[in-house]
Amino acid sequence: MYYAAWTKDIPGGIFTATSTDGLAWQKEPDPCLDLDTPLDCDMVSEPCVIELPDGRARLFYEARDKKGNCRILSATSLT
Repeated sequence: MYYAAWTKDIPGGIFTATSTDGLAWQKEPDPCLDLDTPLDCDMVSEPCVIELPDGRARLFYEARDKKGNCRILSATSLT
């Protein structure tokens, strides 16, 4: 599962969690996407993931820059 969360150190991030039964979830401690470009340096949220025909995943997400401009960005998995 991909989800948006905020922590005292991360002002908005996309995280992942896995479950074998849909009831108990194991959360990854670090976000799966770094806030590292001028387009998404302030916050990311609203993740939506689709599987591509070649088996990779594409993540669409809302991003905000330091000026408050919002946009939809995407990232593609390597595998």
